[in-house]
Amino acid sequence: DQTWEYMDEPEARFKPMSVSPGNDPKRRFWIIDGKVKIRRGNAGSDTPIGSQELTDVPARLGHMDELGNGIQVICPSLWTTLTFSNAGVEKAICRSYNRWMAEVWKQSNDRLRWTAVVPVSDLDAAIEQAQITQFARQCTRRHRIELERYEDEVAHQIAV
Repeated sequence: DQTWEYMDEPEARFKPMSVSPGNDPKRRFWIIDGKVKIRRGNAGSDTPIGSQELTDVPARLGHMDELGNGIQVICPSLWTTLTFSNAGVEKAICRSYNRWMAEVWKQSNDRLRWTAVVPVSDLDAAIEQAQITQFARQCTRRHRIELERYEDEVAHQIAV
């Protein structure tokens, strides 16, 4: 759920809803753009949820150390089957995911990298997300203000 906390206020209505039939924590789904998508299932049951869902970055890094992994590249399996009917939902979801992953990446000291997701229904928005994501990876925590300014600048340039 933390992934979607990076949406701008006007986009908040597009936040995916997490559901669990019968309150079974092992069966969790997202409702995104009116479609039901599986939420979990690509990690072992012995892996703590915080590590799986990147809400506990130090735990994930500790697990990586145990396995001898220096770097992981996060490829969001959700996007392998996700399609959108609403371009506004797609843009909001992609932007929030990329912002969240930029924060995760910064906490990981460049050990958790990610493949950016872009809204394929809007070329300008896709370019914007690609540029912002590339810039975010070059930033450190103290550069967050510059990143926000850059987001605004890129959005303005594309609009013109």
